[in-house]
Amino acid sequence: MNSMEYPTRNHAFAPPMVLRLEGDSLVLEQEGRDPDRVSLRELRAVELSYFPTRAELNRYRCRLYTQSGRRIEFFNRTYRGIMDFEDTSQGYKDFLLALHEALSRYNPDCQFRSGVSARQFWFNVACLGFVFFVLVFAFLYFMSNGILWVAFIKALILLFYLPYAIHWVRRNVPKRYAPDKIPAEVLPQ
Repeated sequence: MNSMEYPTRNHAFAPPMVLRLEGDSLVLEQEGRDPDRVSLRELRAVELSYFPTRAELNRYRCRLYTQSGRRIEFFNRTYRGIMDFEDTSQGYKDFLLALHEALSRYNPDCQFRSGVSARQFWFNVACLGFVFFVLVFAFLYFMSNGILWVAFIKALILLFYLPYAIHWVRRNVPKRYAPDKIPAEVLPQ
């Protein structure tokens, strides 16, 4: 199997890193550190999710969990500067496909999950419901007190964020998948 690599930088406080598949190993290279080789047999789970931020609405995350409890995380975006991210979606997808193929060959016991954990999912849904309720209550309160411009702003906030909230919920329902059937909702378009 040929080597496949994905260069990335998660955020301002993380050094640039290169993830490379070499046979039955994942090699992590970071500036100023010796290469770190992780056997694919040591990975216990892969978790893919849709993970938008205010700056990046088309952001996806991959988390790899090892048997020893270590978490390796990377995104389909590379940090370049404040509010400046390079879209590396194609390289991210190519790397994930190669990783899944290698894991199905070298570690058939690895778990593949999409979305976020059930606890995180329901917590976020509850928070979204609470915020939605507060905004609706504020809208009604300001309407009934004749402060129409504030009510209008609350309505705009609801209309702006509701599609994003629905989009997040649909993409991050926790589920398991087979390594040859990565769900499209957790891959960049």
